[in-house]
Amino acid sequence: MFRFLRWRFGKFAKPVRFDAAVITHPDQDHYFGFQPLFEEPNVAFGTVYHNGIVERVSASANDRLGPRWKDPATREVYLEDVAADLPALRRVLDDPALISNRQYPTLLKTALDGGRVAVGLLLYLWRASRPMPPPTPPAIPVPPRCPPTASCGAATSPRNPFPDPPRCRTGVADAI
Repeated sequence: MFRFLRWRFGKFAKPVRFDAAVITHPDQDHYFGFQPLFEEPNVAFGTVYHNGIVERVSASANDRLGPRWKDPATREVYLEDVAADLPALRRVLDDPALISNRQYPTLLKTALDGGRVAVGLLLYLWRASRPMPPPTPPAIPVPPRCPPTASCGAATSPRNPFPDPPRCRTGVADAI
């Protein structure tokens, strides 16, 4: 991802600001793609969205995502310490004993400490007997879409559901 964006934006010779970055899950393509972007001085982000789950240092592999709680009635297991807001995320990321050299928390800390990003949380919905109050996420702009009557084929094309509005022969684009 980093190599493609670096190529696409002229090696970041000029400052580039992305409206958002979405980190859906912590795996290697995200570590190796986002980490250099967050470290690049000419790259900035409006918001970085992630699911609120922060990996930690733990003696047991079962506890790396934080403490868990088992519902005695359903026997389902839930994470107790999900970073539902920025202060909760900071509490985990600012504790070296919790994050040490773990890649995902280091990635999030780089994003926060770089000063070129505002972090928002995109929390997945989950069932729990002890639900947490949901955060208020920032509004996400909806990409434009050609109207169904347009002759550009956008309404029937599963490969390109959000074509550029100028391609529509009607010249009209409406929001989803």
